Amino acid sequence: MTIVPFDVSRTGPGDPVKRFAAAAERYVVLIDDVVRSKSIGGRLEDIADAIASLYALALHLPLVDRSTDEPIADASLTNEQWQRLFEQLRDVFGDSDEYRTLPLDPSADDEVHQRSIAEDLADTYRDVKEGLDLLLEHAPEADVVWHWRFSFRSHWGKHAVEVLRAIHALLRRW
Repeated sequence: MTIVPFDVSRTGPGDPVKRFAAAAERYVVLIDDVVRSKSIGGRLEDIADAIASLYALALHLPLVDRSTDEPIADASLTNEQWQRLFEQLRDVFGDSDEYRTLPLDPSADDEVHQRSIAEDLADTYRDVKEGLDLLLEHAPEADVVWHWRFSFRSHWGKHAVEVLRAIHALLRRW
């Protein structure tokens, strides 16, 4: 795979980075609103749409080199803030929070795993918000794109896939 140099002069509605950043901001605002209102209140479709949009747009983030080998800034959410977000989301989803699933990797064991919608949403929130916060701190855009792409492939992408299944099941019941 060829690494494309990141061109910060790109603009326009078709720019995959700008589109992903807008979707990330929409997701963070949506989750903040759900936590603030302490209710799903008909927002399941919005959450499913936001997660699906993030996933689809992350697939098109350009493969870029980081501008430095130095570590990217610390996570924008501390462990305590993440824990609070997780607990608030768990309270919102109540008895519907936990779900069971098989491993995402079809070649892995077939043992059923217990998962949490709140954990999936909170982990995704942390990873995409970190990129947004890096942009606000004027980090090099290549580093932000690298972070989003890496965290998608290594972490939050699997949370997105699993939580969509769980939310879809809830939509069928509610």
